[in-house]
Amino acid sequence: MLNQTTCCGIKEFHGIKNISNPTAFIQEIYDLVVKREDRTAIIWFSDTTERINGYKIQKYIEDKRLGKVTSTNPTKNKRSGHDIILWAWEIDNNA
Repeated sequence: MLNQTTCCGIKEFHGIKNISNPTAFIQEIYDLVVKREDRTAIIWFSDTTERINGYKIQKYIEDKRLGKVTSTNPTKNKRSGHDIILWAWEIDNNA
């Protein structure tokens, strides 16, 4: 669910549509990154506007002050017809 990218310090959440409890998932990832002193600075994730996991993840991170989340405007995927959003979570290792 958390994949390394070719850029050091950036990881990707993969498969968030399959997460049954987004808030528990984010807290677990945050604890792993901070407690292991992982050098991850940014985690990015995407979701369609029809699903709500992306929005729940953003809200939880902001409510718990686990870092800063920025997002793109919805963009139409011409292949699927879905509107997608990309989020970037700048992890606060001191939260």
